[in-house]
Amino acid sequence: MNLWLLIAKFGFLVILYAFVIWVFVVILREKARTNETVGPRFVVQLVSGPSSPKAFELRGIVAIGRSRENEIWLSDNTVSNHHARISIADGFWMIEDLGSKNGTLVNGERIDSCQRIFPEDKISIGRNQLIVIHK
Repeated sequence: MNLWLLIAKFGFLVILYAFVIWVFVVILREKARTNETVGPRFVVQLVSGPSSPKAFELRGIVAIGRSRENEIWLSDNTVSNHHARISIADGFWMIEDLGSKNGTLVNGERIDSCQRIFPEDKISIGRNQLIVIHK
């Protein structure tokens, strides 16, 4: 009987520690995702495409793609599941293509690496056009 009680106590502790670690990881992920970062306040306005019109305030890291896991979800079969990402670096908003098949264009030019974005920039992803607006 004592052996079963010891096993039950040990099992309970393992489950409890796993739960505490899981909660800690979820809190850290959410904090990183919604973290207000230092930099200009920008909004990305979806002005044309299958998913328009919509507006998205840029905060932290903003993933763009066809997968519903993205902060900006584009229902368009010319868009990769994880197509592009907008993030802040050194106080500036940057966009990068994540190796998508059809590429990401800023003001009509395909980007090869991380590129700074400015108000009034036009971002093309698949059949969707987004414009950067200073808030």
